[in-house]
Amino acid sequence: MDDLKAILNLVKGKRLNFKDMICEIHSPKEANEIYNRLVNEKSFPIGVLFDWSGETLY
Repeated sequence: MDDLKAILNLVKGKRLNFKDMICEIHSPKEANEIYNRLVNEKSFPIGVLFDWSGETLY
């Protein structure tokens, strides 16, 4: 829990920016393909984001 608080404080203080880490953005509908890449690709990017903004949850 202390680690999480430290990370959140770094983000709040603008000393850590997750936006700079994002390399790819995908729809959650592509999750199966993305997770297969994660397992199989040795050079899988560290920052892959699922964009849920246009998705319905139910």
